Amino acid sequence: MNTKYVHIKSTSYYIIVCILLIFEKSTNYTSLAMLLVIGISIFLLLMRKTNFADVCMTGLILPGEVWVLLMLLISLSALLIKEQKLIIPVCYTKIKLCLIVIILLSILNTICIGGLYNTLFYFFYLFFVLFFALSYRENVHERYLYEICIALCWVQFVLVVLEIFITRRIVPGDNYYGSLKDAHEFGVWLLFMITFMGYHLKSSNSIRKSITLCTTFACLLMLYLADAKHVVLAYLMGLFLYSILYIIKIKKKIIAAIVLFSIVAFYIGIFTLESPFVKQFIEQNSNGFSIYLYDNNYNYKYHYFYGTISEDLTGIHFLTGYGLGKYGSRGANLFAYNIMYRNQNALNRFIEAHFSPFYINEYKKYAEVYTDNLVQNIKWRSAVLTYPFSSFLAFIAENGIIGVFCWSIITSCLFKNSNRKLLFSFFVMVCLFDLYIDRINVIGTLIILLSAKNKDSRVNEKNSFYNAFSPSRRC
Repeated sequence: MNTKYVHIKSTSYYIIVCILLIFEKSTNYTSLAMLLVIGISIFLLLMRKTNFADVCMTGLILPGEVWVLLMLLISLSALLIKEQKLIIPVCYTKIKLCLIVIILLSILNTICIGGLYNTLFYFFYLFFVLFFALSYRENVHERYLYEICIALCWVQFVLVVLEIFITRRIVPGDNYYGSLKDAHEFGVWLLFMITFMGYHLKSSNSIRKSITLCTTFACLLMLYLADAKHVVLAYLMGLFLYSILYIIKIKKKIIAAIVLFSIVAFYIGIFTLESPFVKQFIEQNSNGFSIYLYDNNYNYKYHYFYGTISEDLTGIHFLTGYGLGKYGSRGANLFAYNIMYRNQNALNRFIEAHFSPFYINEYKKYAEVYTDNLVQNIKWRSAVLTYPFSSFLAFIAENGIIGVFCWSIITSCLFKNSNRKLLFSFFVMVCLFDLYIDRINVIGTLIILLSAKNKDSRVNEKNSFYNAFSPSRRC
């Protein structure tokens, strides 16, 4: 198959996706639009007119977890089933040993605390994420992925322009979220794209460089409209941490170093803010703004942070945690439906209908803050400070230091060859503010961008990278 043919067909796929997303946003016929996207993706895959990587990255920008998961499963099927044979991803011995330790810790905590269904639900979610990462590891070429990202950024730009016409104003806020239905997730996705494309600015191809600059500018404009201030702050924090580690020449184990330094800095920062001298200084010199840090009526998240590390995450729990799905993660929140607000999506309704509620007392005092009344009045507050959850803290509290160490080894094994580890540093920082580990479209996008095969430095710039690929082969 010649390269021009592949390029035209890939472009046509994104034009069709863009039209269907415009239809969905204009009419709110989400189910119909998403079924058409899925149907067309399957048809083009069967006809070998598109690629599993195109389907995967497109699926990760769809509105709604059901559609995202369906597209990921379709993409994985196209990747792993070749000539009616199933290809099993390679799993390193280190990863297997770390998983055994994590499973043993979860079993121990379940025996001592309970919450079997919480553990099973969250373990299967993390296992799917790990399987997804192992399957895609170095199976997508960076240059091919670059073209996909360019196409999807312009699809999102068209949708944001449509949102401007719908709202009839250009004011930064939560009304601008592209196809993702959440401005904060949209902000994270945009910064993923901006960072990934930034690695291509040094290309010797002037056309490629011009396209990258124009797309980056469009992404920056969308990021400004999305008004995801905490996402930008997290990016600056991640960039600062990554720069320090790079300066002190920690490169080989930089992923583990990012996790370790983040945890140490988190503990030092929280306990410093609680020291009498610092607390008094801030209260006396902040002109009243200290209430947004120390007052529980304004900042539930800080109360959650300090209470967890000073009261709950001590003793044996500091080492072993409370177990997967029991403290702060989505698994914990799903089964605590009788003490906290839960929206009425299909998964929440299913859990409520078929499983008894479960929560541990240590987590109850934070979960029960998130009530219907709080959600209804959150527009008058800072949503980031009011939302009393954090993937960063939940991950530590559920896994303990031993579990976090094991996950760090797993992540280091998966992405040891990636030259885009700044993305991981940013992801760790943004997890301080929300449950981004539990959002499959966010963590899925991160995995794909980190997993891309980076062996294109010797390829002639005059030859299209599509020469190396066809929809019937792996990327």
